[in-house]
Amino acid sequence: MRIAINQVIILSIIVMATKGCTKTKVHADSDIDGVYVTCSECEEHWREVIQLSKGKFKYWYWTKNMDSAPSKGPATGTFKVSGDWLEFSEGAPKPLLRFTRLKQTRVLITEEGVQTWNAVQKLYPPTGYFVVSGALKDPDKITRPSFVEFNAK
Repeated sequence: MRIAINQVIILSIIVMATKGCTKTKVHADSDIDGVYVTCSECEEHWREVIQLSKGKFKYWYWTKNMDSAPSKGPATGTFKVSGDWLEFSEGAPKPLLRFTRLKQTRVLITEEGVQTWNAVQKLYPPTGYFVVSGALKDPDKITRPSFVEFNAK
C-alpha cells in the first residue's frame, strides 16, 4: 500500500512538471486585436498599417515611389495565434510576427526584432509595429509613434 501511494505522488509530480513545460501563452482576441503601424521615422520612405480583428487582417503599404494611397484596397487574409506568434496567410506583411508588450506598449515584432530586443533592449525599423489607439478611419492619416521616443523610455 505504501509503495502505491509513493508511486501516485511521484506520478502526480511528473504530470504537473510536464504540464508546466508544455504550457503556451494564450491571448484573448481583445489583447491582439487592434491597429498596428510602422514608426514615424519611417514615414518619409514607407508606411505600413496592419489591422487585426478576430483572426482576420487588413494590410496597407505605401512607399515613397507610390501615390499617397494604394490604388487597390488593402491586402486581406487570416491569421492564427500559436503561443506568442501570429502566423499570417498570404498577403501579409510578414509570414510570422510576435505579439508582445514592451515597455507597457503592445507591439508586433519580427524574429530579428526579438533578437535585437533581447540583445540591446531597443527596436529599430522595420522590425516592429506599434499599436495605436482608436478605430481605423483613414489608414493614411494615423499619428505614428516614434522608435526614438520608445527606445528612450
